[in-house]
Amino acid sequence: MYAIETKNLRKDFDDGKETVHAVRGINLKIEKG
Repeated sequence: MYAIETKNLRKDFDDGKETVHAVRGINLKIEKG
């Protein structure tokens, strides 16, 4: 049970990092024009 919850938290964390990277990438594109 605990292992499954930990795995899901890990996935959410990784998804969150990907979202942050995507947002940063968009911001960089806007700055460069």
